[in-house]
Amino acid sequence: FCLARRRDGCLTARSNLPLMLLQAALGPPRAAGSTAAAASLGPGPRRLQALRIDVGRPCFNAGSAPHRTVLTSATAAVAAVASAAAAASSSRVAARRLHGCVRRGVTRQQQRGGRVPREAAAAEKPANVVEWEREQEDERAAAAADRALDPRGPSDIGLAQLLTWARGRKSLIVNPKVLAKDGRLVASMNVSEGTPLLGVMPDMVLKDGPSGTAVDDDEVLQRLLAAAPEPEDWDIRLTLRLLADSKRDPGTWRPYFGSLPVRAASPLLWNKERLVELQDPGLRRTVAERRARLDAFYRDHIANSTPAVNSEYPAEGSADAFAELALAVAARALRGYGEDGGCAILAPMLDLVGPPPADAERPSCRVAFEEGEEGEDPIPVLYASRDLKPGEVLSRDCGDDCAELLLQHGVAKRALAGDSVEVLVTITNESAKPWQMKTLRQLVPELRPGRLPGDFVVPGKLRYPAEDDDRNLDGIVGDGIFRAAYLISAKDRDDFSVAEMQCGIDGIFQERRKSCLETLGQLIKGCRGEFSTTAKEDQRALDKREVEGARRIAVEYRLQKKRGIEKDLPLLDAAPE
Repeated sequence: FCLARRRDGCLTARSNLPLMLLQAALGPPRAAGSTAAAASLGPGPRRLQALRIDVGRPCFNAGSAPHRTVLTSATAAVAAVASAAAAASSSRVAARRLHGCVRRGVTRQQQRGGRVPREAAAAEKPANVVEWEREQEDERAAAAADRALDPRGPSDIGLAQLLTWARGRKSLIVNPKVLAKDGRLVASMNVSEGTPLLGVMPDMVLKDGPSGTAVDDDEVLQRLLAAAPEPEDWDIRLTLRLLADSKRDPGTWRPYFGSLPVRAASPLLWNKERLVELQDPGLRRTVAERRARLDAFYRDHIANSTPAVNSEYPAEGSADAFAELALAVAARALRGYGEDGGCAILAPMLDLVGPPPADAERPSCRVAFEEGEEGEDPIPVLYASRDLKPGEVLSRDCGDDCAELLLQHGVAKRALAGDSVEVLVTITNESAKPWQMKTLRQLVPELRPGRLPGDFVVPGKLRYPAEDDDRNLDGIVGDGIFRAAYLISAKDRDDFSVAEMQCGIDGIFQERRKSCLETLGQLIKGCRGEFSTTAKEDQRALDKREVEGARRIAVEYRLQKKRGIEKDLPLLDAAPE
């Protein structure tokens, strides 16, 4: 284990071995000179480097007096030390406790029976040991609490029950090649492009609008729906209808509830420490606003409402539970349903198909709303958008940009050509003149104060360029960022023209265009200063699996933003005049 025996009977440590471990196992020497022992102790913690034992002579006490032993061979000594090392190497805490028992003269029976009072053991420990153990316990507790916040999808049992339930209903069409695995739907065998995989008839579709069923006559439901009339409140309306339908027909929707994620992946459920990992103050502000909207609705219209409302729509009796259910519903919902395309729906089985993972380039499936019979709603059908292999995950395009995809589904989308990311451009007080700052506040309404007094931050978007985007810079740089660059690059008031600015980057020429592009490049390079880590550091953390769960999602998200900045900078440097 830790020792090796030489030909001369000397035990040599292969690695640093705690001295207390040998003393705890064999006890102190009986008397000086009874052994030819040589110990070499280095600086710092006491570490035993070498130990010599004479063969066939009494060497050490086996335990507390009067129990003694005679080691008859060097082999027996190696075995005794190795067994003691193996028994105590499970943790340093166990080794310290064993050492403390020997020093206090605790009998072997007490050690084996574990009847040493914990308070007495703690009282005998050095202060630094007690502090170290307390720190270890705090770290373990913090790690457990941190893991509890990680997103967790539906259980395999819940998905299997939903799949069995769906195959037994005429209103749900499930291709035999679809299988539930690891919380996702996958192809169980080869699937050809264009093959229909899932279909949901209109009577099993749950809409955030009127459904034409008996649930529309629920007075309590209608009162709650009236309290969420805004277009962005579609997730609240859909959640309320799901709760109402589950109470009206529990046998139908109980398997569906079992397929919902245990904890949604949306950042609206993250704590402050994990939100900071996004390195995006604008997104953190959006998260706070959306979470406040859900909490306010529950507080004002459910928790503090009449007993009838609070008893029928409890959502397990807390704002957190209501928010978790609403976010799970929002992640499952399909939008763009109905004649005007403004309705969101829940479609059992089909809504299990979510966006592709961060490392996938394109989704494997597509959703089409097929026309039903006259007077009926469309039929959502899932088709394979390409040939699928066995085990390939079914995914669909949710139509969201990187930020919205993260907020709704908790997925850091791999940025492709045409995708856009939001960045923050800082205008320092030294880089702009007073008249430029005043004009900037008028031209960019979304301007907000920066970190330092006198500085301002311009939120804007950068789009991932395609192959021919070097001729269309207006499509790459957001309007707010361009206006800031055009204004800051002006030498004086005569060099600034509102009419010329409204023409965009492609509408300015010669020296004015060159100075504007130089300023624009400097502003976008300054965006990298808003991140506390570099793209290489983020990629290394992902490759080495240093982060998991929600932290990994945050690292993947901020890495895509940094890559977008790096791809746009060469186009600005090489922009044609």
